[in-house]
Amino acid sequence: MKNILLGLVLFCFFSCMPKYLHLHLINEDSNELNLRRKILPSYFMNQDTFKINMDSILNASVENIEILTQLCYPIRYDSLYDDTVEKLLLELIEEPNHKRQIKIVNRIIAYGPKALTSFRHFKFQNDPKMSFWLETMRILLLGTSTIYYVQGQNEYTFGLSRIPLGEVNYSSTLSRTADAFVQWVNEEKHEPIELIYFRNFVVSSLKTGKPNMYFQNLLGRMVTATLKAKDDELIAPYGQFIDEQNMTLTKKMLYNIGAERDHKFYPDLLLEALKSSNKEIVKTALDWTPNIWDENKKESVHRAVTDLFNASDEELKFEASTVLWYDFEDQKAFDYILLQAKTGDLSRRISATYNIKNPNNWSNQITDDVYDVLNYNLKDSNKELKSAAIQALLKYKGDKVITAIIPFLTHYYQYVRNEVKKMLTSYENRALVIEQLKSQISNTEDEILKSEMQALLFNLSK
Repeated sequence: MKNILLGLVLFCFFSCMPKYLHLHLINEDSNELNLRRKILPSYFMNQDTFKINMDSILNASVENIEILTQLCYPIRYDSLYDDTVEKLLLELIEEPNHKRQIKIVNRIIAYGPKALTSFRHFKFQNDPKMSFWLETMRILLLGTSTIYYVQGQNEYTFGLSRIPLGEVNYSSTLSRTADAFVQWVNEEKHEPIELIYFRNFVVSSLKTGKPNMYFQNLLGRMVTATLKAKDDELIAPYGQFIDEQNMTLTKKMLYNIGAERDHKFYPDLLLEALKSSNKEIVKTALDWTPNIWDENKKESVHRAVTDLFNASDEELKFEASTVLWYDFEDQKAFDYILLQAKTGDLSRRISATYNIKNPNNWSNQITDDVYDVLNYNLKDSNKELKSAAIQALLKYKGDKVITAIIPFLTHYYQYVRNEVKKMLTSYENRALVIEQLKSQISNTEDEILKSEMQALLFNLSK
């Protein structure tokens, strides 16, 4: 009886122990393992051995299984599609016998990395058990040497035998872990070694292939975190992904570097992109160049953008002109903007008109050359061009502006109507506003506009 009880106790002891998936990575860096320990809580990973707790995986949703394995091991989907792998996957999902499942998995693994695209396109990838098998095979194909399933003190090598998995129950275990990772990345301050880890993680992930959209966003947050250090040497390795051979990745990288940069730090990577021989790379870099307060590099940027302005490419010349005007108050660039607003094709005229403003004063006295262009565009039949002109006029002040904006009291944009009314009621020369309202009331046939002008005139005459 005692032996039976002892057997039951031992059985319960071993069966109740956490099951671990132990991933042996090639050349795993000890510093990176220690940093990983910071973000993976103890309910998910043994903090001493870095073994992943299988019980937590089995209590997670299918979606979060992929998220978490990607957090630990970058996944690629850039291999060629193969119908044979698709057929083997269909065999795997239909096969109830666990030993035969392992044989099928081994046949799939033999195909190597080219099987990865088939995993991504497999129509039953959201099946709980298939989700686990797919993630396991991805890990095997992407650099692991061995994978173990541990219960009690007995280790079973993946390729020989394995204890069957139970049904997957859905919970937010892995989701909470993923959230913890994101929170860590988004912290305001990081130790230098953490920033190096982020940088290396981004580089190794992108070298591996094409992460999914969620993972791309996570990598973008890591790039943003490293930019906060304002250290060109730290972020220099990102330059290998600014390459005309992969413009999708290039634009994403330049976006992460440019859109999130501190205005007082202009990265060398953007400066190098401005000098690229590839037009798309230059154009993307120009998009993220305005607002340069980096005193150490301001002149270098000025020279690079001026070279683009003086070159023969009209599209880049126009993009460069706005940077030269707003950041360097280059009068030659502003004259070019005015010329484009009046004589360019329609789309160029609209864009140039929106860009007519003083970079240092949002309500400065209007000059004759600016007024002539804006008044000319106000009379155009194109609705969007007229709207651009009125919005540009509202950035200036002067008697000519008051006279020109009154007819736009009934503009179709609520914002424009409000701004017109605000300028008319606050203008320092109230007598001029009243005089112009009376004059235009008598000359308009638009009853709705006339009503608006009469109401404003009544309020100003009190």
